[in-house]
Amino acid sequence: MKKTRCIILGLLVLITISCETFTANQSTPETKQEKLQGELMFKLISFGSLYGAPESAIQEYEQIIDSLSREENLPDNYRMFLADHQLQKEYGLLYKPYFHLKVDSAKVMTVWLNEEEYGKIKDFELKRLRQENKKVELSLVGHTIGEGMFECTSVIEVNEVNGITYWKK
Repeated sequence: MKKTRCIILGLLVLITISCETFTANQSTPETKQEKLQGELMFKLISFGSLYGAPESAIQEYEQIIDSLSREENLPDNYRMFLADHQLQKEYGLLYKPYFHLKVDSAKVMTVWLNEEEYGKIKDFELKRLRQENKKVELSLVGHTIGEGMFECTSVIEVNEVNGITYWKK
């Protein structure tokens, strides 16, 4: 039990570091739809939702979040993680699939979407794309919910083209 808590706490720290998200400039659900284009990017260690997690892991995660939220002297990265978690909860993203989109050379967005739209991109594999020197270009419609965070309502274009697929550990 303690080992599981340590693993989940460690994942929380990795989440904060790997997501590169901040809650500044939050928008509301009424934000009008915008188009976002970029390339599918792979992060080998990443956590953006509880999509597909077993119920036992979800319960453990929620206990840790509750416990952390009661702490008064949390480091900044933990506070930032909790703020992002709250934003994901407000927008109903905690149990939705997600992926990373490289928008330009300096910006990567975490994108959440429903299962139907996720089906349009979920079968792309880093290994195959790299072996074949391919990348996946995407055009999406949705809205920004925070810095580096995007809720996709529609995947409007998916193109596998020649190029380098970016990835990060």
